[in-house]
Amino acid sequence: MESDGFTPLDLVDNPSFRAFVDGSDSEAVRFWTDWVARNPDRQHDVAEATRILKALGAYHPRGLTPDQIDAEIRQLQDKLGTPVAGVRPLWRRPWLWQAAATLTLVMGLLSGWSYLRQQTDPATVASRTTNAAQPAPQLPALEDTTANAGPLSYRTGFGERRTVTLPDGSVVRLNANSELALASDWSPGNREVILTGEAFFQVQKQQHDGKRIKFIVRAANVAVEVLGTTFDVSTRNRKVKVVLNEGKIRLNVAQRTLDLQPGDLVEVNNRQAITLRSRIEPEGHSAWTADELVFDETPLSDIAQLIENNYGYRVQFADPALGRRRLTATVPDPSLDVLLSSLEKAFSLTITRQEKTLLIHSAHVSKP
Repeated sequence: MESDGFTPLDLVDNPSFRAFVDGSDSEAVRFWTDWVARNPDRQHDVAEATRILKALGAYHPRGLTPDQIDAEIRQLQDKLGTPVAGVRPLWRRPWLWQAAATLTLVMGLLSGWSYLRQQTDPATVASRTTNAAQPAPQLPALEDTTANAGPLSYRTGFGERRTVTLPDGSVVRLNANSELALASDWSPGNREVILTGEAFFQVQKQQHDGKRIKFIVRAANVAVEVLGTTFDVSTRNRKVKVVLNEGKIRLNVAQRTLDLQPGDLVEVNNRQAITLRSRIEPEGHSAWTADELVFDETPLSDIAQLIENNYGYRVQFADPALGRRRLTATVPDPSLDVLLSSLEKAFSLTITRQEKTLLIHSAHVSKP
């Protein structure tokens, strides 16, 4: 897991971290213990998140009258609205996390306030008098909203890449023009995501009730089953491509299954025909995660398709024969400009832009 970009409130929202704090999952305890050891600079964040979780766990609402709840809410609003001096970074300000915890309590109080208002409404009181022997209702308990929050999704635009950490601790690097969505029934015992575009996965091993939990990637008509490994999945150009770097994965295509070993590359087209290549160099297919592009006898027509997928430009060749020329090189890939400049120098090309269209022609031929 990368340590950048994580805040204490992110940790509070993470089911795996909550299982670490309450000790309910040995795998989560092991993972987060190792993570803290590898990231000593984040110990303050971990301590803050742990304190918030323990405070919420120990919180028990008092039985208040509606007038008392009104007074409590006014006091809390006054506290939350008080300016705080200082210029320390946000994650170093204890008041922020105290306010966040207090805000959670406010939401609980508001729920209780609404309920009590209903109970003191004259019509409600009148209906209750016909069944006065029933026990008085209790204030609603604070809920874990994570389970009811619905599916989460992560998206990148053209020319954008993004690294996300999933609730189970798995790390996913999204390529440009891609989307990853968590299944609506995601849970500690059901890890499933849906991918459109391309992504590189570093899946954390997980256990639930003593059993290993699979991680499933659904990519078009292919399901990739994982226990814990690193691999690249692409749904570009009407086919699914899976390249395994480490570990072991299983592909489910229609009624067929295929087990992959490190160095295997599988392509499944939209007619579900399967092509398998073994003993490849998988690092070349995931070099984009390090802002590099590796080409090995790659036709310019394939590079043009990559540009269309990742940057949203339509590519046209002035001479179709140019698309059959091949490139073997490793190209830095921080931007489209760098890639186009590399192609121009490698093949003596001139590339011109017309809005969202790139026209590629030989530098020895006059422009149209």
